[in-house]
Amino acid sequence: MTLPNHTLALEIDPSRSRMTIEHAALGIRFVSPLPTITIYDPAGPVLLEPASLTKDNDFEPSLETSIKLQGIQYSEVIAGLGLQLEWAFSPSRPLVMWRWSLQNQRQSAVELRHALMMVCAKSTISSRGPDILSFEDHSRARMPDNVEMVFPGELKDFAVFLPGWQSWSYGGWVMAGERTPRSRIRPFTHSQIFDRARESPRTRGHYRSEMFAALVDTHTNIGVVCGFLSQRQSFGTTEVFLDGVSRGLSVRTDLDHVQLDPGQSFSSDWVGLLVGNKGLEVVDDFAALVGELNRARIPDQAPVGWCSWYDYGQGISEEIIEENVAAAVALRKRAALSLIQIDDGFQSEIGDWLTTNANFPVGMQPLSNHIRRNNFVPGLWLAPFIALKNAVAVNHNPEWVLRNALRIPANTGWVWNQFGRAFDPSHPGFLDYLQRVISKVTAEWGFEYLKLDFLYAGVLQGRRYNPNLTRAQAFSSALELIRESAGDSVTLAGCGCPLGPGIGIFDSMRIGPDVAASWKPVMHPFTPLLEREPTLPSAVNSIRNIINRAHFHRRWWINDPDCVLVRKERSELTLEEVQSLITVIGMSGGSVMLSDRVQSLSAERVSLISRLIPPLKGRAQLVSAIDSHDHPMMLHALDDAVGKRWLLACFNTVDDLFSFNIALDKLLSLSGSTHIYDIWRDSYKEHKVDFPLRIEVPGHHVALLAIRQKDRLPSYIGDNVHLSQGGIVKEWSSEDQVVKCRIDPEKKADLRARIFIPGSIDSSTFNGTPITMEKHPDGMAIVELASIDKGELEIHWSREQYDH
Repeated sequence: MTLPNHTLALEIDPSRSRMTIEHAALGIRFVSPLPTITIYDPAGPVLLEPASLTKDNDFEPSLETSIKLQGIQYSEVIAGLGLQLEWAFSPSRPLVMWRWSLQNQRQSAVELRHALMMVCAKSTISSRGPDILSFEDHSRARMPDNVEMVFPGELKDFAVFLPGWQSWSYGGWVMAGERTPRSRIRPFTHSQIFDRARESPRTRGHYRSEMFAALVDTHTNIGVVCGFLSQRQSFGTTEVFLDGVSRGLSVRTDLDHVQLDPGQSFSSDWVGLLVGNKGLEVVDDFAALVGELNRARIPDQAPVGWCSWYDYGQGISEEIIEENVAAAVALRKRAALSLIQIDDGFQSEIGDWLTTNANFPVGMQPLSNHIRRNNFVPGLWLAPFIALKNAVAVNHNPEWVLRNALRIPANTGWVWNQFGRAFDPSHPGFLDYLQRVISKVTAEWGFEYLKLDFLYAGVLQGRRYNPNLTRAQAFSSALELIRESAGDSVTLAGCGCPLGPGIGIFDSMRIGPDVAASWKPVMHPFTPLLEREPTLPSAVNSIRNIINRAHFHRRWWINDPDCVLVRKERSELTLEEVQSLITVIGMSGGSVMLSDRVQSLSAERVSLISRLIPPLKGRAQLVSAIDSHDHPMMLHALDDAVGKRWLLACFNTVDDLFSFNIALDKLLSLSGSTHIYDIWRDSYKEHKVDFPLRIEVPGHHVALLAIRQKDRLPSYIGDNVHLSQGGIVKEWSSEDQVVKCRIDPEKKADLRARIFIPGSIDSSTFNGTPITMEKHPDGMAIVELASIDKGELEIHWSREQYDH
């Protein structure tokens, strides 16, 4: 059966047990066996391969998406198991989706091992080795006759996007022939960073990615994304293989040896394949579809607040929190924070969340009330799925602890200078405890914002209390219990969380490793060996992930780029490194959380954080996958009262000087001349887009440019008050050689603004009072106003006196 639309053709051939997805116009073709499932029964492993499928019916999938979909179903009974295959496709978009369901019609239980959802490759790949696109219990002998992948282009131009497993995992683009960044400290981190602690293959050109992966030709901009559209039923991987002219793609799901009892059914998550011809935007489109299908929660406002962790660590107390609350009140006129989040350090032990230590003698409810009385939202940190071995919850309830077949506790990785304990989210006793914790800290203690950390512990491998649930099912049910217990009005921020199951649960999600008050990872005395570790806490690792996971912001949740560190003391960051961190957090449009001792910040450092408040609307994007690890460029488009403009950030994350050459005519489709304002250097120039824009950026620095089309009218160029370079302007008009500019910074500000005036200035006033403006030969007029709240700037100018 062939199901064409105007872009994709889907052909299902039950007689040959294969499916074909083809985009003829782009020269893309995927031929794969139909999904196959491996089970285990008393006779041993059994491979369920469809052989005599019967078409059931056509239907309209009941999926939460704005994309109109059509569907078809096939079914077959194999070895006493009822198999149903479903395909959903868009009549108007290059999208195909499929999944399977299995019903146990036997009299005895069976065990589900894994399923191969798709495998397509040139036949040469099947001889490359046992780890290439092949899995246990799946026959490789038939691959040359039943698989094919055509993806035109040259290998040197191919980029692969790997979203990463959880918040702290590396997520980003790698060019064909490169290896995924690797770790030297596997026993301490791999159970945290990789699902099943299974790192990407070492072979160049072979990439394993959790949930989904993208392949994009950076020369032609043709791309494909393939993988799971949710991770509520099971966890899976997508693999990409690139070697010379060979191409390969496979999608596999782990079923965790889940037990399927007689009469019980199991359905896989949907797999989706999406094709595009606009470069990296194919990932944006896939992420948008995933967000719709999972009913993503996307608040209007990104959180803005203060967190205790990065200056105090666990050394906090009631007095410290109250001191910073008072300082945040005093700071409000310059940088209005709305949230105070108490981090790790209040609890009696990791895992014992309802009892406090000696530094919080009266408990948490009075402190929450104190925060609220000062007009802040009270927030609290918890790590609900992990504990330390001395926790009362562990010692009184050893049956809650997740263990392997030898009864050894699951490996949580190195946490709090020891190996921790993971709780089993399928155990009813633990679930009762989890419900009590969340209900008490929200309904009784009054915390309206919860940061939930170390969530990966809830999906570690081990023997669960309920053998009928996969890791993903048990974890997703526990997350739903958290959301239900907290209530819809409580903001949930995830951290250390597998990305897929968090969509639809969390309002914001950490999308990178911990930031730190150092550029590279520091772990004395091993720092020289670990400074290139991709997931250890550091400013540079945080920056890279924030940029590369920008696809998810306001599609899956509000991206949480982790905290802003602007302090000068107790920090190894230079001012330029702080500017890099501020730039990427501000450009992201995500959460803005200060984590310095508020009372110790100088006015200069406060002005840095104030530039980020309120957070930018919209979403930034990575400009190019090429060199995105060391020299990424980030673009954020803005359009408001002062017109359309772009913020372009050029990051140099390595030690040596780097020159960026930017073709503005291609990047922004501009013509003629542009205004270029270098924000951190506070310098301006006019640039003709016929010539590449060359920017030299020293190591660990960023060049942040505000770019506008130049015309014959006055233009607002930029200011020192807000990153948006014009967001403080609420009304702007420049008719009849009079500029009227209504300014409202929403805080007390010392304004230094640049305005392009194509002529001479006759007079200027602010709120009716004459002011003096500095005018440069290049047309730039500079206005400086001390400690303003809001008002109207008016400039009278004459065109005939200007010739430039």
